Amino acid sequence: RQLFAKIGHQSADSQVDLAITHANTNLTGNGVTPQSMLDQNRASVYTVPDNTRNQMTMFNLTGSQWLNDQFLLSGLVYHRTNKTRTLNGDINDDFEDDPGLDGSAGANGGAGFNTATAVSNRTTTKQTGDGVGAQASWVLDKNTLAVGSTYDWSHSDFSQSSQLGIFRSATDRSVLETDPEVTENALKGKTKTISLYATDTWKITKELAATLSG
Repeated sequence: RQLFAKIGHQSADSQVDLAITHANTNLTGNGVTPQSMLDQNRASVYTVPDNTRNQMTMFNLTGSQWLNDQFLLSGLVYHRTNKTRTLNGDINDDFEDDPGLDGSAGANGGAGFNTATAVSNRTTTKQTGDGVGAQASWVLDKNTLAVGSTYDWSHSDFSQSSQLGIFRSATDRSVLETDPEVTENALKGKTKTISLYATDTWKITKELAATLSG
């Protein structure tokens, strides 16, 4: 589900635009299934669920103003948020290597009662980004010069957890969670970027122009 909206005002020497973008997705992508399971049931899946949800919203404000016939000022401000959540039902990779979990190796006295064969893996990522920019342009008959600067900053918050369980049945490969959820990773990060730039275009002839940027 996506939404885009834009509203603006324009006059002879100025322009202002506000744009809003929003997207909300719910994606399921179950992985490949062994042939032996497909031979028994063509509708079978290896593990479920494998789900990713994204929610993004962005506001973008731009404006420009001609001070005279040759000098133009322009700028922008934006704010962006994004949240991604994943839920994956998986086989517990530690199961076969742990005699305390593998029934055939010794759990319940070797009676074959297997525990913690499956695991639900979850992640959550929250991101925000903001930025401002300004540019001055000189537009002459044979030369156009623009100089500008931008400042961008962002923040990311990531967490990962797991919850042990068992598969509900041989035909229902969803995870029945039996243990408390455990946090395995939690990270936070920030970035800041300052940029300066300039570009100049000189019309040597009507058919030829040279541009220098930095």
